[in-house]
Parts: sequence; structure tokens; C-alpha cells
Amino acid sequence: RDTREGFNRRTGEVLSRVRGDIIHKIEKMTGRKTRKVPEFMKKQVELLMDMEMFETGLFLTEFPQVYNQEFAYPLDYQCYGFHNLEDFCFHGLQGSAEMDLDGFSWKLVPVGHKRSSMSGQSTEIPPDVKENIKKLLSENPFGLSVHSFMRRYESCFGQLNLRQMKCKDLVELCCLLPDCCVAVESGGGEVTVLPAGGDSDSDSKGRDKNCDTVPLHVLGEVKNNILHLLQSHPAGVTLNCFAKGYEGYYGHLPLAQLGCGDVMELCRAVTDVCLVRQSETGQYVISLVRRGRADAKVDTDKTGSDEDSDGSGTLPGCVLVDIVRVLQRHRDGVKLSNFPKVFLETVGQNIDLGKFGFDSLKSLVKNVSGQVEVSDCKKDPVIRLVKSKVEKLKQSVLGVDLRMTEQEIEPGLVTVVSGVSPDLLCLQVEEKRKELEEMEEMMEQFYTRENVGQKILASNLVVGLPVAALHIDMAWH
Repeated sequence: RDTREGFNRRTGEVLSRVRGDIIHKIEKMTGRKTRKVPEFMKKQVELLMDMEMFETGLFLTEFPQVYNQEFAYPLDYQCYGFHNLEDFCFHGLQGSAEMDLDGFSWKLVPVGHKRSSMSGQSTEIPPDVKENIKKLLSENPFGLSVHSFMRRYESCFGQLNLRQMKCKDLVELCCLLPDCCVAVESGGGEVTVLPAGGDSDSDSKGRDKNCDTVPLHVLGEVKNNILHLLQSHPAGVTLNCFAKGYEGYYGHLPLAQLGCGDVMELCRAVTDVCLVRQSETGQYVISLVRRGRADAKVDTDKTGSDEDSDGSGTLPGCVLVDIVRVLQRHRDGVKLSNFPKVFLETVGQNIDLGKFGFDSLKSLVKNVSGQVEVSDCKKDPVIRLVKSKVEKLKQSVLGVDLRMTEQEIEPGLVTVVSGVSPDLLCLQVEEKRKELEEMEEMMEQFYTRENVGQKILASNLVVGLPVAALHIDMAWH
């Protein structure tokens, strides 16, 4: 309310006219801030200390939140004359709780609790923290700066409380985890966190030959970004698309800081991340280097042919489903040389042999010999489904065989719904309009009311499969 009447309002007006020393004298005389904690509040703190989850103590940073959750009102220690939380716990809770310094953080512990000692004791890092660090660095194998490491760790796993692990900074934590990570200091004094087991001298790898002052954390972050960008494009991208994609995802490339004149020079320098090749059309394509498979690639190039290679790998179930879908559409089989093109047209993406550990398409087909067979033709064999498996696979793996097929339209009145170009028009047959309205009602009932939130596996989506989608009129089409 906005009224000026009432005892509290009048009192506030009077107090606003006096000096601070007078207000201090008034507070002292009224005993409002006597720096004494009520007995009921001490009993509440004792109840918290008796809880099993706090038998080893309660960190001061968590104390106000736990108090509020347990007793449903905030811990208002300032109204009793205490300056801060530490002052309240040190001088107001005598006999109910004690303070103990655990590492670099204060804890509230029960009375008589055995004091912790930092001398002569090894710090135990929680296993989940170790696993989180390993996972974070496996996704960023070229290292992270301290700032980027803390930011990404918090984004993925929550706050990393170094003080609870008795570490003053991230470098000290890395020294306690030699099996997980290593901290390397570059020339500028910036520390970069790298995965354990790597070469700490790799900071010069991939740099420009004429530049010895490239910061390791900058180079590592650029390499990680390139790795993440190209992982979703196993077939590679053109140089122009690569530059635009990087800028769209991660911002401007620090070419000057890396000692490179342009994007092409950078890609040719970081040979441990990407490979530059020229396509048949003359465009430069940037593709990802398969880590750990460089030797196998060299051996394949030396033989000059991948038909006799016997590389083995693991084929994911979703890829097997896609292969079966391709061959289901081509019952007579597909020539081995033409299979990648047909696979791309059907599934919508390239089949990446190296990603699954295969040296050739023939070795991949051998891996699924129980469901796919290859003809005896040595020049260009044909791949087809095993006949005894066709019907079984169709029901157990593919589900209902729905594909868009060409249909003849009988002469009659039509309505032009939309036009993409003079050669491409969307028409609605008037005779079928009632059926269309009934189908839209059924789709509304099925998708919006009965199956809302149901997820479709990506392996069940193929090119040419009819789907339902919400249009701008919020109706299913």
C-alpha cells in the first residue's frame, strides 16, 4: 500500500531525520541487536548437526540454504547484530556447534568433533570428479585453458568446488590427478590442461613454422573446435563452408594469433586434426583425420587397392538398419561401386567406413554376411539381401514398409494449393477433399492427443518416408 499512516511509517519518518550515532544508541538501548542467538535457533542448529548426512560437518557456504530448506524460513543472522555468517557461527553458536577449517573452507561441525588435520594426509579426489575430467578432456583432446576448463566443466557437470578438495586452484588439482590430466604452462604464462598420456611437447605440433609464440591454449581450443565441427560431417566440407561454419559456431578464427595468413594455411598446418584435399570439381575439401587409424590408411594407399584388405570393425545397429533399408528398396541388388551413392540418396548421409573401423566396403559387407550376400563377380560384385532374411527383416527391423509411390490421378476438378515454380505445383483433387479433412482429423487425434511426446528413432527415418508435420496453420499435413 502507499499510505503514510500507521505506527511503523511514522516511526520511520522520525528516524530518517536523526543522525546515525543516535540510531545506534536507540538500537543499543532497545536491546534489539544484542548479538545473542535465541535458544530455539541454537536447538535448530543442534538438530542439523545430529543429522546423519552432516555427521562430518556442514560447509558454511551451504548452511543458509540447508537451514531454509529444513525450517522453511531464512537464516536472518543480521537482525541479531552479527556482521556476517562467519561472525554468527563463531560468536553466536557456542555450545551448539563448532567451526573447523577443512582445506580452504570453513565447516560447521558438532561439538566435540575430531578436528581435521591437513598435515600428513593425502587428499582424496572423488571418483566422479575424476571421471568427469577424463570425459571432458576426451571430448577436448587438444587441451583447454583454465578459464575454458572451469566454464565447460560447470556447464556439463556442475560447479567444481576446488576448496572442498583442498586445492587452491586448478593446477594443484591437476597435480593430484596425474592419471587424468597434466597442466602445461606456455611461454605467456597461460596454463593449458591436457589429457594424461599425451606428449607435453605437442604445443609446437601444428603451429606455423615461422612462429614460435603461438599460445598453446589458443591452438588447442581451435583444434578442439575444428574436431567438433568436422565430426558431424564425416565426408568433409568445402573450404568456404568450413570457414562460414566455424565462424557461425565459434566466432572469428584467430589467424593472426596462430601465425597463419588464411584458413587454408591453418588447415594445412594442423595435420593432426584435419586433411585438405581437392575434389573432382576442383574445390578444396576439409575432412577430419581419423585419429589412431593413420597407419592403416597409409597401408591401404600403398597397396593401391582396398578390395583385398581385411580390416575389421564394429557396425552399429542403426547403420545395419540403414543398409537393409537400402537393399530393401533394391531387391535385385546394388553394385558395390554404386552402393555409396545409393546409400546417400536413400539415407541422406554418406556411409563412413573409417568411422566404424573398416578399410573397405567389402570388409564391411563381410561383417554382416548373415543378412547380406555378395555375388561371385570379382570385377564389380552385387550386394543384396539374403532371401531367407528379407521377410523376417522387413517385420522385425524395418517395421511397416511405407514409401512414396507414383499414383495416377483421374481427370477432374483440382485446386492449386501452392506453386513452387511453373513446373512444380501442389494440387488438391476436389473429389478427395472430404477424405483429406477426415484424414486431418485422424492425424490431429493421433499425433496431438494420443501420441504427444513420443520420440521416433533416427534409424527409422529414411529419404522418401512419408511424415506428418505441423504447418503454419498449426494443423497436421
